[in-house]
Amino acid sequence: MAIVIIAITGLALLQKFLPSQISFLTKLYSPEHQSEKLFTTQRVTSIFGNPNTTSLMTCLILSFFLSAMITKGVIGKATTYFFVAMGFMTILLSGSRTGFLAFALLMAIYLFTRTKQKIIVILATIGALLIIYLLRNEILEIIKYFNHYLYLGLKIILNMDIETLVSEGNTFSKRFGTWARALSIFELSPVFGVGPLRGVVTSSTDNFYLYILLRNGLVGLVLYFAFIIYSVRVALKIKNATSVRSPVTLLANAYIFQTAVILFMNFLIEAQIQNVVIYLHLTTLGVLIGMSKQTKFKILNESKKT
Repeated sequence: MAIVIIAITGLALLQKFLPSQISFLTKLYSPEHQSEKLFTTQRVTSIFGNPNTTSLMTCLILSFFLSAMITKGVIGKATTYFFVAMGFMTILLSGSRTGFLAFALLMAIYLFTRTKQKIIVILATIGALLIIYLLRNEILEIIKYFNHYLYLGLKIILNMDIETLVSEGNTFSKRFGTWARALSIFELSPVFGVGPLRGVVTSSTDNFYLYILLRNGLVGLVLYFAFIIYSVRVALKIKNATSVRSPVTLLANAYIFQTAVILFMNFLIEAQIQNVVIYLHLTTLGVLIGMSKQTKFKILNESKKT
C-alpha cells in the first residue's frame, strides 16, 4: 500500500507541475477526454484515469494506514502521518469534492474509533467546523493553490451559498434532473427494476443507490444493503475475536473504514466509478475472511499439539 500511495502521489505531482512533459503517461492511464481535461481543469487523474476514482481509491488505501494505527505495533505514527499527508495531497490535486468530503468522513470515523470518550470527538468536530468556517477564506486560498476546480466547489459549501449550489447549471443541481429521470424510469418496474441495461438514462445517475433501484429495483437495493450489513457484522465479529495486534484486526478495521467511505460516496458518484473501487473493497473482505480462517485453524492446530 505504501508503494501504491507513492506511485499515485508521484504521478499526481508530475501532472500538476509537468503536465505537458508527461502527457504520454497521462494518456497511458486515462481516456482521451480525461487527459485533455488535465489542461483545462487541472484535475489530476494519476494511475486511475479519473479524478474522482483517484481520490476515492486513495481514501480506501488510506484506510489500511489508519487501521494500522489502531492495530498496535504495526506501523509508527510518523510514518502513518506521512502517508496520510501524501494521500490528502493527491485528493486536493484531483479536485474531487466527493473525495474531499469522503476523506473528512474517514478521518472523523478514525478519531471516533480511537477515542474512548466519544463526546470529546463530537465536541472537537463541532469546534473544528466552527474554526474552518471562521478561517474559510484562508483555507480556500490554500485549496486554490492545489486545484481551482475544488476551490470553486468548496467556496460555495463553506460560504453556505445555497442559492448558487442549487442554481441552474451547477454540477450539483444538474444531479436533481438526472435523479428525477432515473426515478421516473424506476416507477415503470419498482420491484425488479428495468434490468441491467446500459443507456437507459441519457447520462449517469450520479447516485449508485438510484442506479441499483433503476436497474434492479427494490429487491436489488435490499439485497445490496443486506450484503453490506452482513459483511460489516462479519468484520466486527472477527475484530472482537482476535488480538488487537493481529493483522486480521487491521484488515477488519480497514474494511469497516472502507465501507463507510463507499456508503457515503454512493450518494454522489457514477456507477462506473463504483464498479472500479468496489474491487479493492471486496478484496479486503475476501482476504480478511481467508486470514481469519487461517488464524483460527493455526490456533486449533497449536492447541492440539500441546
